[in-house]
Amino acid sequence: MSQPSVDRQTPLEIQGAVLPLLRAQVDTDLIIRIERLATLSRGQFGVWAFESIRYTEEGKPDVRFPMNWAACRGASILLAGENFGCGSSRENAVWALQEAGIRLLVAPSFGEIFLSNCRANRLAAVTVDAPVWNELRAWAEAIGPESPPAMTTARLDEASLILPNGRLLPVSLDRAMHDSLLSEEDELDRANQRLAAVGEFARALHASQPWLGPPIRS
Repeated sequence: MSQPSVDRQTPLEIQGAVLPLLRAQVDTDLIIRIERLATLSRGQFGVWAFESIRYTEEGKPDVRFPMNWAACRGASILLAGENFGCGSSRENAVWALQEAGIRLLVAPSFGEIFLSNCRANRLAAVTVDAPVWNELRAWAEAIGPESPPAMTTARLDEASLILPNGRLLPVSLDRAMHDSLLSEEDELDRANQRLAAVGEFARALHASQPWLGPPIRS
C-alpha cells in the first residue's frame, strides 16, 4: 500500500495520517534507545524510533505496533499520551521522530526538556485539554491495522485539529513554539547574534572582579 498523499504542508498547516500511541509516560529512551546515541549520526535515527516496541526480538516489524500498520504508514501526526517525552534530555529523540516522518505531536502534556528540544528543532507540539483528549483517544482507539489512513489536518494558526469526519477540535500552541516554527533561525543563530553582548558582559565582569581571569579570546 502506498503512503497516503498529502496535499499541503506548511509550518502551521500539517496534513497527514495519524499514528496513535496512546500510552502515558512515554520516555525518551522508548523513543530512541540510549545504545543508538553512540553509534548513529543525525539522519540515521528514524528507522530506530520506538525500536523496542516497533520490532520483534528477531528484528522484524511487530504487527501489534501501529507504526507497522498500513493505516499509519507515512504518518506525520503522532497522537500521544500524557507526559510524552519524559525522562532524559536527549535531543536525539526529537531527531528520531522527525526522521521517522513525524511533523506534529498532539498530547495532553509533554516532558519539559523534550518540549524545549521540539521548539529548538521546529517539531510542532500542541497540547489538548482533558475533554478533547478523551474524544481523541476514543476516536483513535478505533484505528486498526486494516483501517484506511486516518487523514487529519492541523491548522495551528487557528489552533484546531480537523478529524477525517470534519470534527474540529481545539488545541493549544504556545507562543514560543509558534515563533520557532515560523523562524528561519535556530538556537545557534540566536546565540551568535548575542556574541557582542556576551563579550561586553565578560569584559565588565573581569574589570569588576579581576580574580576571575580575563575573557577567553577565540
